[in-house]
Amino acid sequence: MRWLRWMLYLLVLAGLNREMNTGWHWPTAILLGFVFLVVLFEWLLAVRGGRQLGELRGVKVAGDTLILQFDTLSLMVPRQHLVKVHGGYLLKTAPFKLLLRSGQLSEKDRNTLKGALL
Repeated sequence: MRWLRWMLYLLVLAGLNREMNTGWHWPTAILLGFVFLVVLFEWLLAVRGGRQLGELRGVKVAGDTLILQFDTLSLMVPRQHLVKVHGGYLLKTAPFKLLLRSGQLSEKDRNTLKGALL
């Protein structure tokens, strides 16, 4: 998917170069609009999938609060939002849902999440 995005960027740059030499035309506007929609759609999928957060660095429990430390930020959520599902743990809060797959978690983080459910 990444190579497709770069091909679209190169296509837009080539199209802009050609169109700017002859004047601004409607095909350029359509092409730019299409690329904008593709990039926006990819960004929305990345945010909904949780890939924007980076790698999970650690999980801590502080009282009734669960602290998830990612590359870019730390999330503090109440423990009651954590639900055990097949294949991992689901964090269901009002603004988002985050699936933590057991296979991608360290043993220490899995044990911390098991303890948070008790």
